[in-house]
Amino acid sequence: MNPKAITASQMFGRLDVATNDWTDGIFSTLWRRTLKTKKDEHVWLILDGPVDAIWIENLNSVLDDNKTLTLANGDRIPMSPTCKIIFEPHNIDNASPATVSRNGMVYMSSSGLHWEPILEGWLSLRSPIEATILRGLFGKVFQALVQYALAMDLLDGLLPDGEITAVHYERLFIFAMMWSFGALLELEDRNKMQIFLQNTSPSLICPKYLLQPKRLYSSIWLMQKVIGYIGLIVLKNMFIQLIVSPHFHQFLFRMLTMLGQIFLLILFRNNKRELPKTVMIKGYLNSADPTEYTWKNLSFSSATTPEMFQRAVESIVEKSRNNIWTSRR
Repeated sequence: MNPKAITASQMFGRLDVATNDWTDGIFSTLWRRTLKTKKDEHVWLILDGPVDAIWIENLNSVLDDNKTLTLANGDRIPMSPTCKIIFEPHNIDNASPATVSRNGMVYMSSSGLHWEPILEGWLSLRSPIEATILRGLFGKVFQALVQYALAMDLLDGLLPDGEITAVHYERLFIFAMMWSFGALLELEDRNKMQIFLQNTSPSLICPKYLLQPKRLYSSIWLMQKVIGYIGLIVLKNMFIQLIVSPHFHQFLFRMLTMLGQIFLLILFRNNKRELPKTVMIKGYLNSADPTEYTWKNLSFSSATTPEMFQRAVESIVEKSRNNIWTSRR
């Protein structure tokens, strides 16, 4: 759980001063459940979020020798012998010395966790043939490039279900590299990256053309001029495409539908013209089958709270059975 995503009363509970009724919070509810587990069952409560005095001070009695959660209604709930608490903050700048001294400290540097274990975990989900080929391709150039990438997510969407040749694996690998690392670079720097790849591994050929979307896994590679931007005119609920970038549009939404990932779409201005992110997304969503997909447009700002977002999501779904939620019709 993220303690900063909720208020203190939502986390630990609140007392109704009018009726004197007590309502448990999320953490206090989980804390009570740990006492009902079996002796051989271990429970880990992970508080993943910034540490500050607003909520961490309520856990002082838990962190000291008493190991007891004290609530505002006077309840004192002891800690289960099989329960462990992990605080996972980005830093401890706002934590008091008393809080720090009461916890064991494990520091994990971002430079200490390399990419190999993450890659091996992902390769374990692929077939042995794919894992062997892709492990060799990653080993050639990935160590020198790795900083931050979406390469594996891209490959998840690009790799077909059936078997393909090693040449096609190599082409998809290059495509994923350029759309993960290269997406963060300017055009001039992308050319430098291409030169670097060719010098590091001459067998990796970086073509200056795009795969035809309908023949992504065929041996035909087509020359394609990059169209500057996507222009749309909005007339009420009508979306009229003026200038289309088909390779970008098909690639983006293919990844969206196949992977089910959360996308952060950032389009930069081109020739002093604004790129219509919202219009482009709405145009795609309006073309989806309404019997299968439901969408809602939410605007975020500095004043948006997690509770506001949760209410917006709950307004378009309803509970059908057990823990399955479906869209409201």
